[in-house]
Amino acid sequence: MLSRRLAEAFGATTEELTHPHVAQAAIDYVNWVIELGRREYGLVTLAAMSIGGESRRENSMERLVKALSEKYGLSRQALEFFYAHMGEAEAHGDPVYNFVREYATTPERQEKIRTALQGWCEKFRAAQEGIFRVAMGVDEGVEAAL
Repeated sequence: MLSRRLAEAFGATTEELTHPHVAQAAIDYVNWVIELGRREYGLVTLAAMSIGGESRRENSMERLVKALSEKYGLSRQALEFFYAHMGEAEAHGDPVYNFVREYATTPERQEKIRTALQGWCEKFRAAQEGIFRVAMGVDEGVEAAL
């Protein structure tokens, strides 16, 4: 519900929230992650998502919240989605580095993790670009089934 609250703060309508149009690349990203989880052992998927997704610049969430608050006048309640994610980089990312060091002890396992991480970064970047293009009205997106 935090993401819905944020969307409503930005002016999303009930129609947009119940019948969202999203970037095809975002759907492709989700499907890729699901398939990776089916195909590989858990550490490969965990490493790709945690190292890729949780390894961000220090205080990036704080800077984002400050910008959204100052630029758009959004309240703390509207921005709770981001407050809830502050500190997750350490909570999610750091232990995974230790798991990789402990369990990815063969060249094959290390290569699987590198390949999955590279794939995750490519898919996530494409999803972000697609989301931006839909948000800016450059692309229409596709209706997502909820």
